[in-house]
Amino acid sequence: MSRKFPFKMNLWIGCGGILFISIVAAVIIFIVVTKNVYREYPSEYISLLKDDPFVAPENNIIREEDLKNYFIITTQIRSGIATLFEKEGYQLDWNNSKNYLNLFSHLYELRKIQASVLKQHRYSMKKYKWITRQIVVNFGGRIVKQMNILIGATNSSEPVIDSLNELKKTPQENLDLFFRYEDEIKSALNLWILGL
Repeated sequence: MSRKFPFKMNLWIGCGGILFISIVAAVIIFIVVTKNVYREYPSEYISLLKDDPFVAPENNIIREEDLKNYFIITTQIRSGIATLFEKEGYQLDWNNSKNYLNLFSHLYELRKIQASVLKQHRYSMKKYKWITRQIVVNFGGRIVKQMNILIGATNSSEPVIDSLNELKKTPQENLDLFFRYEDEIKSALNLWILGL
C-alpha cells in the first residue's frame, strides 16, 4: 500500500522543483548572454588598439585640444549609440544612472561604433581610454566601483582604479581644464564604459 504525501508536502516539493528549474534556466541564460557580450572585440577595435603608439605623458597633463576633440568624438559616439538603440525599438535614457547595464549588454556593438568614430577622426584609442579614465577618477563617484567591477569581469587590459592614489596624481592643470568643461564632462561621463 503506497503512502500518499499530504497536500502541503506536494506543494513544497513542486515549489522546490520550480525553483530549481528557474535557477538552472537563469544560469544557462547568464552563460549564453555572457558569451555573446564577451565574444571577441570587433576587428576594427583590435587593429586601432594594436597600431596605437600613444603613451600617456609623464606629467599626466591633458592638452586642451585633445579634450575638445574627445568631447566632439564622444558626442558622435552617443549619436551612433542612440541610433543603434532606436533601430532595436528602445529609447535610451541618458539621465538614468543604470544606463550602463543597457550599454554593457551591447558592448561589442558600442566598440564598433567607437572604433569607427575614432578612425574617422584619426584619434588615438589609447588616448580616448586614458582621458575617460581621468574623467572617471575625478568625477565618477560610484561609477569608479562599477568600472572596477567590469574591469575585473571583462578582458580589459586596463588596471583597476585606485582612486586615492590616482586623484593625488591629478595635475592642477587638468583640474582647471575640467572646471572649464564641466558641462561636457557630465555628458561624456555617460560613456565611461568605453574606457574599459
